Amino acid sequence: MGVVFVSNTFDFHDDIKSEKKTFAVRFGQMAAVRLMANTTVVACLSIIIGVLTGTLPVWTLIVLITIPFVYDAVKYTAGFADETRYKTAMTKSITLSFATGILLIVAYLIVILFEGNENGVDYDPPRFHKERTMLDRSVYYSASNFSKISTLC
Repeated sequence: MGVVFVSNTFDFHDDIKSEKKTFAVRFGQMAAVRLMANTTVVACLSIIIGVLTGTLPVWTLIVLITIPFVYDAVKYTAGFADETRYKTAMTKSITLSFATGILLIVAYLIVILFEGNENGVDYDPPRFHKERTMLDRSVYYSASNFSKISTLC
């Protein structure tokens, strides 16, 4: 999402000329920078709240090490008046997105590979569950009924 904000903030004058209705055009460049910063804060807070409530594994907190990248991306985007900062702002925003994705993958791999069922969460694929789900039951009964019908024919 940050990449879009960086692009729209720096392309402000071209977007006005081409009559694009981007967030930066509608509400201003500084509002776009503030929204970029605020959505990132909300994302970080949602991870913290998810861990505190037990919805997310503790290892997802590793994503918070990207906060310095967030600060740099927002700082360079806030300098939208200087067009030479566009490339640096975009590079920092892309790096942030990539690093966040990789860190989330690493966090979940750690949980899946090393923690297993310690936290009472079953990470096994559904086909290994002992209890059948409603869908499994309906498929099972449909298949058994089909086999009974086919033996009658």
